[in-house]
Amino acid sequence: MSDVLPLPIVLDPIDGISTRAFLDSMRNKLESIHTVSVTETANQSTTTTIALDDSIPQSSEGVELFTVNIKPTNVNNRLLIDVLLPVVANDGANNTVIMALFQDSTANALAVSACEVISGTSIHQLCLRFILTAATTSTTTFKLRYGGNAGTTTLNNALFGVSSVAIMTVTELPEN
Repeated sequence: MSDVLPLPIVLDPIDGISTRAFLDSMRNKLESIHTVSVTETANQSTTTTIALDDSIPQSSEGVELFTVNIKPTNVNNRLLIDVLLPVVANDGANNTVIMALFQDSTANALAVSACEVISGTSIHQLCLRFILTAATTSTTTFKLRYGGNAGTTTLNNALFGVSSVAIMTVTELPEN
């Protein structure tokens, strides 16, 4: 005798979809097709800036940290990009640290994340999540650039005797 109880098949009275069919369709939407990740643990600093204004950041601003190539399997699939950057603005208060995501040779950023650093000694975890339709089955390249609006910005500043880890992950998900 099995300890596993079978999932009851219940039909929705409105559209006739069974519970099992619904759960299977949801699982398919959440399963990734493939994932590409890159990490950086080295402590590095830059004085290269990204303007803190109402313009779209350009691919010439900031310093490039990550480049991730992915070859989608279906043009209708979705690409989920997640980035985490542990940063410090070394030049004191009121420096804003900015990161911008770019695709291929496009000059305008697809997405931007920023945080104001109140104290030059505080570490901040800058986060970005972006999703888009693949729109191609050719290899596409995502690039991440970062910098402060002024002064020096440090990535992966060692604290507690260990270096932090910056990470960028691109995950291909099935179409909706």
